[in-house]
Amino acid sequence: MSGGDPRCEDLAALLAACAGGRAQPSLWPRLRARLAEEEAREWVTLRVPPLTWRAAAAMAAAVAVLAVVPEPLRFLAAFGML
Repeated sequence: MSGGDPRCEDLAALLAACAGGRAQPSLWPRLRARLAEEEAREWVTLRVPPLTWRAAAAMAAAVAVLAVVPEPLRFLAAFGML
């Protein structure tokens, strides 16, 4: 997989580790290294994943349920979400 997207290589390594029963690699050292690289800059860029149709549908359903329920706070408390 050389020369490809590094995220694909990381995913392939993670899948191989899980399938082989090995421990999953820790992402914290990689995050710290990336932050150290960007420390010279004033701003650290964090990329937000794109909003997919599934996530949009889930948010719409959650808002619709809260809009339809007569007492939204009691509803949320009953399900342990509040």
